[in-house]
Amino acid sequence: MQATLTMRPEQIKALVEHYAHTPRPSDEANVHTRIKRPHLIVTVYTNGTVLFQGANAMREAAFFADAFNLAHPADGQAKPKNFYLRSYGSDETGVGDYFGPLVVACAYVTPADEALLERLGVRDSKSLTDEAVKRMAPTLIKQIPYSLVVLDPATYNTQTNRGFNAHKLKAFLHAQTHKKLRLRVKHDAPIVVDQFCDATHYARYVRDFKDAPIPDIFKTKAESHYASVAVASVIARYRFLSSLEALSQTYAMTLPKGASKAVDEAASRFIETHGLAALNNVAKMHFKTTDKAKENLLNR
Repeated sequence: MQATLTMRPEQIKALVEHYAHTPRPSDEANVHTRIKRPHLIVTVYTNGTVLFQGANAMREAAFFADAFNLAHPADGQAKPKNFYLRSYGSDETGVGDYFGPLVVACAYVTPADEALLERLGVRDSKSLTDEAVKRMAPTLIKQIPYSLVVLDPATYNTQTNRGFNAHKLKAFLHAQTHKKLRLRVKHDAPIVVDQFCDATHYARYVRDFKDAPIPDIFKTKAESHYASVAVASVIARYRFLSSLEALSQTYAMTLPKGASKAVDEAASRFIETHGLAALNNVAKMHFKTTDKAKENLLNR
């Protein structure tokens, strides 16, 4: 049994102090410390990844996840047999976020990438903290072939006003990432898509896209079944977070993730400060949040 967490330096220091009598400095490349206890081995890598192995791995990892407010780890034994299948995998993020772009990434992963991805603790970005995504994504971007399409809010709004529904937009973006990455990598491998519609509708959505590759595998929660989709989810989330932070800096106010009462209030503040026209540059205008924000202003 094994589990992985990603920790900041001060968290790693606290972990090592917790196991004060058992840490052993390591001469291995990329390994900072290895801790051995009955039914447990904890390997601390220099990049902040902490790997727990043994019968007590999940219990110990959960303890530190709670202590440091980290996302709980998934059991390393739960990975499907074909998790590291050679494949092109794509995933999107930003769909349910009022502020920020819609981002789709596609990654090309082979069995040779297993050691790297295990060391980083790669899994579905939704189960990772933002800090973990920001820590592992730069390494993935350098070492894993990928392609990325970012649909900024203004362009997103233009497309939805033209009659594109969310599924057709996503299909177009997925197809773009598949085509770009296959042209660059030049290897035959199945295309895996985190399923958001059935195969028949997908083919209909992309029929106007020239030479659109048709995915071989549509799978719900594909990021849990294929490493290529998990990597794509992390890269896409990283770019989404970067874009949202950039928009927040441009307009000198925090633009929160998701869709919630806090987001409604932020939208009202944005309109009050920058005007309704500027909202088109930072938000997906067809969300009900837009009407709620305008209503909030009228009731003040």
